[in-house]
Amino acid sequence: MWFGITEERLKTEAALDLLEKNRPHLPQVLSYFPDILFHYGRNESAYRFLLEILDPEFAGRGMPEVVFAAVGAAATGLMGISPDAPRKKLETRSRLPKGVEWVKLSRLPILQNEASIHHRGTVETTITNQAGPIFEWLASFSVPTSGLKQRIVVDGRPLEATAERETNQQTKVSVRVPVGPGQTRTAKLESN
Repeated sequence: MWFGITEERLKTEAALDLLEKNRPHLPQVLSYFPDILFHYGRNESAYRFLLEILDPEFAGRGMPEVVFAAVGAAATGLMGISPDAPRKKLETRSRLPKGVEWVKLSRLPILQNEASIHHRGTVETTITNQAGPIFEWLASFSVPTSGLKQRIVVDGRPLEATAERETNQQTKVSVRVPVGPGQTRTAKLESN
């Protein structure tokens, strides 16, 4: 599950169901649940587990492995941040659960930059290059596999989006957007 190499569909879904239902005895093991669940689109249970490991009363609170896993789950899972330093590219994809309207990270040191990322639900993201050189932003959004046609509007202009099915059974649409020094860009997913 961690590396996304499980067999498609039934076995993966069964493994995810077991993960959600069976609590491990060690807090260190539980601390990896949110990141795995976020990456497979189970945002509600992933967020519930993330809040649990961040709770001051959590048995593993303060353990280095638990802290590391919690920060990772918030950044790569919930925020969907994925840098590609050699290509000077930064991907974002909101995985907010229902009921959480927005989330923002500011002054995030990433690539050769400092950036701010603000998700509004799962359909709008604003990114600011607070410091550093130009980079390419891959503004990605999770989409259902239904037949609805999706488009991404960046700063009020519709752009051609590419759709991709990932190894973790998720489908996403993305656009590539340059973000210069001091520049703020907003991408919004719309259904046609």
